[in-house]
Amino acid sequence: MSERRQTHRWAFVFVLSLGACAPFGRGRQVQPLKASSHVSPSLAAEGDDALEMRPLIFRKRAKGVRFRGWRLVGSTSYGDRGRERTDTKLRGGLFNPMPGGYVAGYAEDTGLDIGGFRLPVYAVADGTLDYSEPGHTRWPGDDDKAVRLELDEPIPFEGRLVTHVWYAHLYELTYLQRERTERRIRVRGGERLGTSGAANGSPHLHLGFLLDDWVGQRWGTFLDEDEIRVLLGNYRKKERLPLNPGQR
Repeated sequence: MSERRQTHRWAFVFVLSLGACAPFGRGRQVQPLKASSHVSPSLAAEGDDALEMRPLIFRKRAKGVRFRGWRLVGSTSYGDRGRERTDTKLRGGLFNPMPGGYVAGYAEDTGLDIGGFRLPVYAVADGTLDYSEPGHTRWPGDDDKAVRLELDEPIPFEGRLVTHVWYAHLYELTYLQRERTERRIRVRGGERLGTSGAANGSPHLHLGFLLDDWVGQRWGTFLDEDEIRVLLGNYRKKERLPLNPGQR
């Protein structure tokens, strides 16, 4: 193969790799959430304007894949009452996004890949769901469910702020919430968001840290995979994240 054709080939592969872990939509800055769209834990506990979560089953008949979600009935509230959660934290102080997963990924990716097969996935901190639904990754045939979490308290990193966390390639979702819905679900740090899936034939979670309210993932609007490893607690590649109690 000529040097020119080989260069074009690798450029094409790089573009495809970038697209695998990039959400649909143009880069845009989201507006801050109005305080009135949140319901405090005390109000939620009263039950007057509480959230009713009803089981929702989805099936992909062609592949026999089934996952559970939750149908939202009512107004926004905390979603973790009686839900599964983890108390395991990372060295950097955040909740463990995928206990038992292996730190992986490659340079210049749009986030950090954490390898593991069908492992529970958790919120790294308190926040509000922008969405939790299928359709936000580009590889057809792979697990295309994703969650974008707006953090209650942005995380400072080298003079910038991580405002959103993006979870991609999920096999299963805890909640079903469409993008741009007025009533959004709030979650606590450590609350389960779903189950990891696979993309491009590799079982893993793609974890993106988005900066300064830019959610379109253009270059310069997210942390690179090595920066995420530093933020999580200086984890090395191939290092295993802490396990949940009783997990092997």
